[in-house]
Amino acid sequence: MRRADEIEARVWEVVSGLMKDPEQLRSDLQKVIERQRRDIRGEPQREAKVWLGKLAEVDRKRCGFQDMAAEGLTSLDESRINLVRLEETRRIAQRELELLASRQERFKAIERDKLSSSSMRGSRRKL
Repeated sequence: MRRADEIEARVWEVVSGLMKDPEQLRSDLQKVIERQRRDIRGEPQREAKVWLGKLAEVDRKRCGFQDMAAEGLTSLDESRINLVRLEETRRIAQRELELLASRQERFKAIERDKLSSSSMRGSRRKL
């Protein structure tokens, strides 16, 4: 197990190296941005719309299954199975929406970091 002071020293070495070479930092951030753009599959708004539609579908089906059960058209066991499946679909859709939002937020944060590194470069020139 590494000691905290050893890890801290290594982290400081990396951070101070980045601070000494803002051009490298900017270049690395640009590479990350390009990779993130490639990794985002499709159009985020369209993907979100699909998952939101899936959530609305789950709600409609849940109501339908509950109505069928109330009318005695399905057994209690069939209703439970259907509701469990719907709940799993809901969890998947919600998780996908969270992942999509997280990817978009990471991408925005990286772009902000790139802008910050550009302003740092301008500040260093003035010194």
